[in-house]
Amino acid sequence: MKDWNGIKLICYIKGSKYLNGNGSKYSNGKGSRYLNDKGSRSLNGKGLRYLNGKGSRYLNDKGSRSLNGKGLRYLNGKGSSYLNDKGSSYLNGKGSKYLNGSRYLNGKGSKYLNGKGSKYLNGNGSKYLNDEGSNYLNGKGSKYLNGNGSKYLNDEGSRYLNGKGSRYLNDKGSRYLNGKGSSYLNDKGSRYLNGKGSKYLNGSRYLNGKGSKYLNGKGSKYLNGNGSKYLNDEGSKYLNGNGSKYLNDEGSRYLNGKGSSYLNGKGSSFINDKGSKYLNGNGFKYLNDEGSRYLNGKGSKYLNCEKSKYLNGEGSKYLIGEGSRYLIGEGSRYLIGL
Repeated sequence: MKDWNGIKLICYIKGSKYLNGNGSKYSNGKGSRYLNDKGSRSLNGKGLRYLNGKGSRYLNDKGSRSLNGKGLRYLNGKGSSYLNDKGSSYLNGKGSKYLNGSRYLNGKGSKYLNGKGSKYLNGNGSKYLNDEGSNYLNGKGSKYLNGNGSKYLNDEGSRYLNGKGSRYLNDKGSRYLNGKGSSYLNDKGSRYLNGKGSKYLNGSRYLNGKGSKYLNGKGSKYLNGNGSKYLNDEGSKYLNGNGSKYLNDEGSRYLNGKGSSYLNGKGSSFINDKGSKYLNGNGFKYLNDEGSRYLNGKGSKYLNCEKSKYLNGEGSKYLIGEGSRYLIGEGSRYLIGL
């Protein structure tokens, strides 16, 4: 025990009960059971069951069932059904249906994701993603993406992308670049680029799709989907799914799942799992584990561990530990201790 500026410091290396916590049972937490939380059972959470959540069951949420959500069913959402949203149906959306205020995800007033007033994602007043006042994505005042005053992407004052004063891309005073009879770039008879009979690129209305509205989709509304509404799906409502509602799943409700409720899962409730309740798990509850309760673990309770209670540990209680109770320790009780 050392005294530094009147503060009692308790240090434990091997066989220590805590590590860097004041009144915590485990480490770096005040009144917490596990680590870096206040009144939380696991870590970095206040009144959570697991971690970084207030009154949440899992992690980083307040009154959420799973994590990082306030009144969410799953995580990081307030009154949302899934994660990180407030009043959103799915995740990370405020008043959004899917995530963070947009219709889909991570957007406020955006139609798709992570956008404020954006139509698609991550844009404020942008149409697609990650832009403010941009039409498409990651651009401020740009029409498409990552451009300030640019029409497409990553240019300032350029109409399309990565050009200053250039009309299309990466050229100065050049009109197109590398296209024969194409309007934009590297396509023949396409309106934009790398598409034949497509409006934007490679056959779709936008890019890399034939008969798709946006990109890489056949008969898809958005991109890379055949008869899909969004991208890369056939008969899926959103993207990359056959008969799926969202993306890349067959008969899945959301994406990349066969008979899964959410994505990439067969008979799973959420994503990428087989018979798992949440995602990417075979017969487990959360994701990417076989027989694990949470994710990416075989016989683990949480994630990426075999016989570990929490994550990424074999015989460890928490993570990345073999025979360790907490993390990154082989035979260590807490962390990085042998």
